[in-house]
Amino acid sequence: MQHAPHMKLAGLRTLVLLSGGIDSAATLSLYKRQGAHVSAVHFDYHQPARHSEWAAALSTAGHYDVPIMRIRLGFKLGSQKGEFFARNALFVLEAAATVGYGPLVVAAGIHYGTPYYDTTSSFVRDIQRLLDGYGGGTITFAAPFLGASKQEIVKFARRHRIPLRLTYSCERRGA
Repeated sequence: MQHAPHMKLAGLRTLVLLSGGIDSAATLSLYKRQGAHVSAVHFDYHQPARHSEWAAALSTAGHYDVPIMRIRLGFKLGSQKGEFFARNALFVLEAAATVGYGPLVVAAGIHYGTPYYDTTSSFVRDIQRLLDGYGGGTITFAAPFLGASKQEIVKFARRHRIPLRLTYSCERRGA
């Protein structure tokens, strides 16, 4: 898990970026299991699968009895070859801005194996620097599955009985 070894999660206010997919469902489950005070945020950025993703995020949040807010961005993100430009950075900063100052953990289900900058350890370091600047060190960005592959996250989900039937993947289904 990508946390400082001394970080205690029990009772820690945690906001999970909940897309409705397996990775974010696993992230939400992980923090709930560790006793964090979890809430979720879902972003509608005019993505083709936004309705299916929102339904899955809502179902997952309901399963874990986690409050969820939906934020509709007032603009469409540019995309190229499956990548939405600056998506994760915008989500992390917007999520943190909705809560304000910490202590707060903003958690995302990013993992390795994709070619996008915002799924790398460099991104995690860079976004943390921004959060430190804005929040004076009171907001932490966490990517607990950063070193895991998609297959490892699915194994984790099955091992911990995460209800995968509630999740949505545009790779598995149509929009």
